[in-house]
Amino acid sequence: MLLKDKQAIEALRKENYSYACIAKTLGLSPNTVKSICRRNGYVPKQEFKTKAEKSVLQICKNCGRILDCSNSHKKYFCCDACRIEWWKNVRRKGK
Repeated sequence: MLLKDKQAIEALRKENYSYACIAKTLGLSPNTVKSICRRNGYVPKQEFKTKAEKSVLQICKNCGRILDCSNSHKKYFCCDACRIEWWKNVRRKGK
């Protein structure tokens, strides 16, 4: 498991997202997310998000930060540096 995945799990859990929602967003098993949260003590601060709040969840493809969804268009990266780094990694994997 990559460090950025663990950081993304921690950030989403502290934002009160469920194990299933985090797993679906990151492409992991819900049991993996649950065990990481339990081992590291990641607990939600309040009640869990509603279905409407979960449906608009967007995270950066590179670093896993939660993206601002206030604009009408869908974002995939938090900044240009993450976008460039992600594309470099995709190209390296293809070779």
